[in-house]
Amino acid sequence: VSFTRLDLDKWLAAAPATPAAAPAPGTPATRPATPPAGVPTDLALKLDLRAAEIVYGGRGVKDVVIDVELAQGSMALRKLAAILPGGTKLDAASSAQGKAHRGTISLDGERLRELLTWLKVDVASVPQGKLGAFSFKGTLAGSGLDTISITDATAQLDGTSMKGGLSVALKAPPAFTLELQADALDLDAWLPKQADAARPAAKGAAPQPAAPADLSGIDARVKAKIARLTYGGERLDGVDADIALRGGRLTITDARVAGIAGGALSLKGSVANLGAAPVFDLNIGAQNVNVERLAKLAHQPPPTKAPIGALTVQGGIAGTANDLTMRDLQIAALGSQLRLTGKLALQHGGPRYDFSAFSLRTDDLGRLFAAIGQNPPGVTDISAAGALQGDPKVVSYRGNFALKGIQAQGSVRVDIAAVPHITADLRVGDLDIEKLIGGGGAGPAAGGGAGGGRHSRAPIDLSPLKALDGQFKLVAATLQKGVWRLENAQLEASLKGGVLSIARLNGGFYGGTLDLTGKVDGARAPGHLDARVSAANVNLGRFVPAVVGSNRIGGVMNANVAFNASLASVHDLVGTVDADGKINGTVRFNVTDAERVAGQAVGVVGGVVTQGAAGALRDITGPVIGGLARGAGDTVEGLGLAVRIAMDRFVGRNAPMNGDITVRDGVLSTNNTRVDGERAWAMVVANVN
Repeated sequence: VSFTRLDLDKWLAAAPATPAAAPAPGTPATRPATPPAGVPTDLALKLDLRAAEIVYGGRGVKDVVIDVELAQGSMALRKLAAILPGGTKLDAASSAQGKAHRGTISLDGERLRELLTWLKVDVASVPQGKLGAFSFKGTLAGSGLDTISITDATAQLDGTSMKGGLSVALKAPPAFTLELQADALDLDAWLPKQADAARPAAKGAAPQPAAPADLSGIDARVKAKIARLTYGGERLDGVDADIALRGGRLTITDARVAGIAGGALSLKGSVANLGAAPVFDLNIGAQNVNVERLAKLAHQPPPTKAPIGALTVQGGIAGTANDLTMRDLQIAALGSQLRLTGKLALQHGGPRYDFSAFSLRTDDLGRLFAAIGQNPPGVTDISAAGALQGDPKVVSYRGNFALKGIQAQGSVRVDIAAVPHITADLRVGDLDIEKLIGGGGAGPAAGGGAGGGRHSRAPIDLSPLKALDGQFKLVAATLQKGVWRLENAQLEASLKGGVLSIARLNGGFYGGTLDLTGKVDGARAPGHLDARVSAANVNLGRFVPAVVGSNRIGGVMNANVAFNASLASVHDLVGTVDADGKINGTVRFNVTDAERVAGQAVGVVGGVVTQGAAGALRDITGPVIGGLARGAGDTVEGLGLAVRIAMDRFVGRNAPMNGDITVRDGVLSTNNTRVDGERAWAMVVANVN
């Protein structure tokens, strides 16, 4: 068939539209006929069409040649040539060998924009000056009427060179496979500028959500390797991707970018229901990717108030945008490492999460709080590993954690309210309170503090007791503050309305035990302390050296003391403490060998006799040997005898003791503590400020 000029536009306009007939009422709709599985093998067709010009789409296609032959289920494209709009020259030819055919195809022109516009492709957003000169060449191959492919293809567009191939499976719907390789590709050159791409909606008009896209009819696979890709002002190095879209499901066999936003990125997995509400199952790998640069690349604002910087992510994430499941998802940023396995639901009113495996380690917690715009706590380093659950009302954690070098395990629950309620049941190793809350040594009391004097007059701040309520249980291998040390300590306490009630605080105390109960009332002003302490079998040989640095006293002590005091300041605490108690046990006075020899030497000195010495002896020995003292007063009265008796009857012996102690106005007093020696006793009268 040969034409000088064929106007297809007129033919198409004149063809009458044939609407489909509606089925009669009650008649089920007829299903569309299933297309034949293939072209009949007994069909033979030969077409040789030539036209000087064919008008289509308002433009002329010149020098058209179509020479094609179909026989025994195979097709041979002997010649396909034309000059298309935009000065584009098309030339293709192939030959058949059985069902297979092989040939060449080329397409080149000066104005690709003009060609695409004729094909009704919207290119208005592509910057002017682009989509100019182009060329395409490749090897054409196929198998019968099942597939058509172009291999060993090379292409150039606006000075950019690419190579690859295209394969089309002729079925319903057709399936496309595109392979692309390029040394350098600048997508920014063909994409609209950011300001043009995101034009604001008309004033007063609410933004309309995008209608779900129907992607079910697309069957396409893209394999791309690009050494250097420029997009969004960022340079991406080593792009290697294998991605397929079939029936609305995006499958990422492997996608890697060796250099992106300062780091590297990899992605595997799938996204189902892509056109509507996506459901994804992905394995993500990101190494040292700058979060702010990545957000800019995605045309999104920075995700946090303070910069995050480099981010490393490894692990799996699945679900929808509002209901996520993490599989060993590891995140490292801001000097912190986070690891998650579990579920996260983003819902109205706040998130809900259930992480069966949760771990966090940070050396600078302040950077994390700064990123979310919160004031940092007084803790810098923390680590935790356990299970975490929570919602906007309750957060609970069970596992291990370390804070300021203190290792702990147990459970913590926080009920979130205007006054949070904390329930904690913890077990720790060595707990040094001064290390946990800061401070050490004598503190303000030793240095004078506000207002001068021996003890600080600075107000004691009990306001933290009003900030929360709670129930607390603690077991510690050691609980220590300065020289005060409990072993295998157990604490049970509650906090309500600013009042801390200690139901039990006990443990081993210098070879014995100590048990404390009491209350710190921070609800009143000033605060007030009420407590009772019971100590049993305290080894004085360990306790006294630890407290006063002297080893002159040993023995075992029991004590039972009740006390109360104002907590307005340390000065008021010392000055208002009111205590009453009893002590008993045994006491041992220790001297050195040199002191013992010196005492014996004093005891044999004669001739220095005074009535006052005999009185001193009575004070020391009491009525047990009073008769001896009085009977010997005229002949033995002397300091030497008193010292010798003290050495013999008290020193180096475990002497029983018993008495009462009081504290008033900062002074500890006793006036009836009796110490029984070997056939002698002594009464201790003492005041300790």
